[in-house]
Amino acid sequence: MNSIVNKYKFYDQENYQQLFGGEQTWPGVRSANILDIDPSLYYFVCNLLLQKGHNLNIYDEIIMYAHKRLDKDKNKDFIHVDPTDTALIYLSETNINSGTVFYRNVPNSDKPQLIGDVKFIQSNCVFFNKGVPHSGFGHYGDNLTDSRTTINIFMKY
Repeated sequence: MNSIVNKYKFYDQENYQQLFGGEQTWPGVRSANILDIDPSLYYFVCNLLLQKGHNLNIYDEIIMYAHKRLDKDKNKDFIHVDPTDTALIYLSETNINSGTVFYRNVPNSDKPQLIGDVKFIQSNCVFFNKGVPHSGFGHYGDNLTDSRTTINIFMKY
């Protein structure tokens, strides 16, 4: 899949919002919705999730993007929650110094508590529910072909 998405056109946040609308905030660059630019990959990924036991029929909409983050994006990431259930497929080469960290909200505190992380292992998928605080870490690469590359899947109820 990595070689496929490397052929996509990628947009920074400002250009993405000018072309496609929306008010998302994210570091790095992302593609248009994969359903719109590569329906065969979109349905292939949906089928993989179904094979792994995820019931996709409960969702009203499933949106997928290819997403790239470079070394220069390391300090731009932040703890956030997605308003959807989310899956991340790690596409680029394995890098155990990269991945996704997860937190929990602590009562009476403005700072979430770290509860664990998932290392960036090529072809692995991490799935988490709506509202879980998380952040990417260890972004790498000097150009789009050697960057941290994922497919981000947002599943809306």
